[in-house]
Amino acid sequence: MKLVWILLFLLVVFACSKKTSDTSVVLARVNEDLLTLEMLESALFPHQRSKEQIRTYIHDWVNDAILFQEAKKIGLDKDKLLLNKSRDFFIKLVVSSYLETKTASVSGLTNESLRGYYKENISGFMRATDEAILRHFITDNISEAREIRKKLIRKNSGETIDELFSVYGVDTETVKKGRLIKELDDVVFRDENLGVVGPIVTNKGFHVIDILKKNKKGSRVGLEDAYDEIYQRLIKQNQVKTMNSLVDSLRRNSKIFINVLYN
Repeated sequence: MKLVWILLFLLVVFACSKKTSDTSVVLARVNEDLLTLEMLESALFPHQRSKEQIRTYIHDWVNDAILFQEAKKIGLDKDKLLLNKSRDFFIKLVVSSYLETKTASVSGLTNESLRGYYKENISGFMRATDEAILRHFITDNISEAREIRKKLIRKNSGETIDELFSVYGVDTETVKKGRLIKELDDVVFRDENLGVVGPIVTNKGFHVIDILKKNKKGSRVGLEDAYDEIYQRLIKQNQVKTMNSLVDSLRRNSKIFINVLYN
């Protein structure tokens, strides 16, 4: 189904690309169809334009262009059902964008409102499984893994290890029991001990894990840890209220007819 929507979207893109005066750099070509830099920039936000993201987008475009051209050969680009679905999809896309624009600035949240929501819904902030807060390092070199372990152990002596985190791109993360591969899951959750474990050998390499904290199933998630989730929930609630109010207002000021059989 996702591919169908992509193909329908490409129908619009291709139709427009042949009528435009776009003279920007050509990134890809499939027979007569072109993907230009201008088209890519209109499809991807600036933060989505890393080298790998652009490469993936171009290769996906080529694959979809090939399939779209084949679909046209059997007349699917003129299929009335697909064209109607394309129109409906485009309308929903525009409506979604409009609502996002109208509700983007909705907030009005205070720390008090977040604390109030937390207290009122405290039963919903219980952990469903064991969790561990940790830092996970992986390398394909056993000597390197042993050196990482030594540096992590020495951190308690006051030695800075910020550079270690930077080099390996490691952040502090929370993982749930059962989400790690079995070899790591067994070590991390086998007891209550904290500290550095490893190197642990898997088919992915050598792992060193610094376990900072563990939380048991059924324990309460503190407000600090739940803050972001609560914020997003309340933002969503406010956006829904704003959207409903907007729609009601527009309905009152529009000439609407609905067949009595479907009222």
